[in-house]
Amino acid sequence: MTRLRRSIGSCQYCFKRSLATYNVNFLQYKEAVRAAVLFPGVDSKALTEIFVKAGIKNVKNLRDICSFDGKISSLAYFGSPKDADDLLRDTKSSCRTCFFGGSNRKVVQRLNSKNSQSKSFLHLPSLCKLPFSDQIVQNYVITSSSRSQTEESFFVYDQISDLISNNRLLRNSLISSDCVQLFGSAVNGFGSENSDVDMAFYLKARRDLFGVLRRFEEQMKNQKMLFESTYSILGAKVPLISFQHRFFPVYGDITPRWNNMELMQSKLSYFYSLMHPAVVQVFTAIKQLLRQFSIIASYKPGFFTSFQISVIYLFYLMQQNVIPSVECVLTQFKGKDIGDVLPSELQNIDKFSENEQTEELFYGFFVFVAQFDFEKFKLDPFVGEKRPKSFLDANRSSSIFVLNPFDVEQNVCRAASKNKLSELKSLSAVVANRPHRTLDDYFSSPLIKKTLKSPLNSDSKNMHILKNSHINDMINARI
Repeated sequence: MTRLRRSIGSCQYCFKRSLATYNVNFLQYKEAVRAAVLFPGVDSKALTEIFVKAGIKNVKNLRDICSFDGKISSLAYFGSPKDADDLLRDTKSSCRTCFFGGSNRKVVQRLNSKNSQSKSFLHLPSLCKLPFSDQIVQNYVITSSSRSQTEESFFVYDQISDLISNNRLLRNSLISSDCVQLFGSAVNGFGSENSDVDMAFYLKARRDLFGVLRRFEEQMKNQKMLFESTYSILGAKVPLISFQHRFFPVYGDITPRWNNMELMQSKLSYFYSLMHPAVVQVFTAIKQLLRQFSIIASYKPGFFTSFQISVIYLFYLMQQNVIPSVECVLTQFKGKDIGDVLPSELQNIDKFSENEQTEELFYGFFVFVAQFDFEKFKLDPFVGEKRPKSFLDANRSSSIFVLNPFDVEQNVCRAASKNKLSELKSLSAVVANRPHRTLDDYFSSPLIKKTLKSPLNSDSKNMHILKNSHINDMINARI
């Protein structure tokens, strides 16, 4: 690990993340947003004047927020949740939101410009002169979720929790009034600036599913001042309610659940993200590259999701002894909540120490994908080993089988199509040969575009592309 620390030692932000467990980090964010109040349609400058005239004190911080369509609002942080609750009680408010005011045109223009730049890769050319490992690190620093963005996700989560707790019919259908859970990229350490927000609520009985979803959708639609759009997809394999907030640049899904599997996966991913900064830095670059070439996409049938790629990526890290298997983690912390422990508490951690540079981890992932025989083997992250496909597995429609570590009967990638797997392997074969030296070149690579027009259909063709590569020495040792 010493070698890798030297290569990315300048990224102090990454090491600060490892000071808190999942549960401590979650509670800190939750406590912070309970002391915040949203003021739609008012920029921070105008809100400051209002507070001065009204004699409102104990305001610690004010910041502007810009929605997807350019609406300007302010988020005010008070000294304590009690100060925020006192103001909400004395004003026209709903779900921690005070409604009044207009917006400042200059602020709108400034924030819209900032938003349009943050959702692209305009920063990549400025990184070209850096060593490739440093490009990966700086790309992560620039595009990862900021604290303010995470707080916005938690604020919306808090608003939706309030909606449920204030509706008696909804509240009685759930296991408890506080059983709405935030999971996924917003809390698992692998999120980036454009990540959506995933939530789950836990039902007492499956027979209540569609009735609860319809009541929930109706409740959110009644809050037109808070949510720009709300619609349900009841015919999906996992029925859900999709939403977009009116004032925050936040969108996401709410799904019904009967167990806490998603929460466990989020805690485990967060734990792995703290193993070493490079774990998340490398994944961020991989995820963005695959999204750039339409292999990852949200809400599109047959495409890979970020979560699916993250499970494949974590399995790859297990194969490299960078992180321990799920079984190893659960065994060492038996009887403990994974959200209450840190990687530093693992015994024999040195055997899992990462001894390669960030650049090698990045290219190694694509070597792994290009060479792995997905037709014959399935990935088992629970034990961190590949397993032969059974007769039933081989005859299922899905061409890639990645076991869910918390449900060994479930294929995480069951919805990914054969065409997208073929494109993933084709792209991986190209990147594994290291044809470019900058991230910017990869994101606009004519070679990758040309390859994806006629994706490879067999491992023999992948081998042909890799046979002249200078990384052939790595292949047999890794696969």
